[in-house]
Amino acid sequence: MFLVLLGCSGFAAAENETHWQEAVTQIEQFIDQGDYDAAIEVGQDNEQHTGIPEFDLAVGRAYLFAGEAERASRAFERVIIVQPGHDRARLELGRALYVIEDYETSRDHFTQVIERDPPDPVQSQAQRFVDAIDRAMAAARPATDAWVSLRGGHDNNVYSASGEDFLVSVEGLEDFGVEQMLVPEEIESDQFLEGAVGGFYHTPWVADRQWRFSGQAQHRDYERFSEVNQSVVQAEAARVARTSELEQVHLGADLQQVFIDGDYQRTRARFTPEWRRNTGPTDQWRFQPVLSYSDYDNDDLDTLRGELGGSWVRLISQDLGVMLLTRPVLHHEQTDVDYMARSGFDIDANFVVPIDEWNTFSVALSTGYHVYHDGANENDHENAYRRRNEDDSAERSFLLGINFSYSVDVPQEPWRITAMINHRNKNSNIDIRNYEDTLIMADFRYTWE
Repeated sequence: MFLVLLGCSGFAAAENETHWQEAVTQIEQFIDQGDYDAAIEVGQDNEQHTGIPEFDLAVGRAYLFAGEAERASRAFERVIIVQPGHDRARLELGRALYVIEDYETSRDHFTQVIERDPPDPVQSQAQRFVDAIDRAMAAARPATDAWVSLRGGHDNNVYSASGEDFLVSVEGLEDFGVEQMLVPEEIESDQFLEGAVGGFYHTPWVADRQWRFSGQAQHRDYERFSEVNQSVVQAEAARVARTSELEQVHLGADLQQVFIDGDYQRTRARFTPEWRRNTGPTDQWRFQPVLSYSDYDNDDLDTLRGELGGSWVRLISQDLGVMLLTRPVLHHEQTDVDYMARSGFDIDANFVVPIDEWNTFSVALSTGYHVYHDGANENDHENAYRRRNEDDSAERSFLLGINFSYSVDVPQEPWRITAMINHRNKNSNIDIRNYEDTLIMADFRYTWE
């Protein structure tokens, strides 16, 4: 009798094993066919096999593909309780927890898989999820950053002077035969110190929406020419919306206040909407129209300016991290009175070249062509300069700029040191408007995150 019972028991165990294996096979087949409801139904019809790791793993996958991540996570947890070293179940559990946004627990499971040094495909998959979780956790909390910097440098042309002598009219002395006087134009250079503070605050992403705020204040103090000391205060705000995985829309605005030698000089308000679209893993296109109004201390100079610009951002080398930003802009501005109306075309190109984790080299090139339609002609400014060509045309100018900078981040410290050389050149059909200017500057920045 004992032998008979033993034989019957062995037969029942074998039959039971065959039964759960058949259930697992059916579940996997339905998953492969994309019929997740049928796969779940098979699992529910065979609940007596709950606790068998292979069965629970298949049931969990069916629930996960069907979008029921919480039920899936409970099935995967049962597998791990029985077999803590089951990497496949732990990966699937990490995925389920990621879907329900339990990022910290999900990250722990993926990290445990990586620490056991699994095969490269498994490790790569787990690492991709860890990276995605880190980005999601960063986006789920407010981002803040504050910085302070001290800069020192030398400006070889403080007043942007041309170095060309020019003629001015001398009123009241015509009876003595004096109509004009030659005035020598001198180029003055000077050292300066500049302090700046700033920061930003980004709200968490909520329903693919985010607020971004930033601001900064800076003051430049010249050693000898205090009349050109400059203070600037600026605040920016933007509402950012992710319209798809590839597109973002930024509705931005900023307000800037400029003081010269402590006196109010200009207030500028700008509306800066921007559309961004990723066209590949290394390319992004941007389109940005800008409308701005500047209110000057001199009311005749109040200016309305419109811009139509775009840019192309390209990661030239993924291994080296070399970045290129190219931005062409068409613009037109008009003053309150016929003092000046100007149109122009500008284009910038910025190259960012990381040398290593702590050192970065960058080059910025800029060029532009500006045409003054109504102002800056001889009749408007006969007391200021003589035109190169005796005609009634307004000023036409070509501008060129180049900037080199090298930044060093102090390892494990919030310090960044930057050395910079900036050269600007303006070539105008009016001699007195020509100039060259070179700035050499060092910047020491401390950042709190």
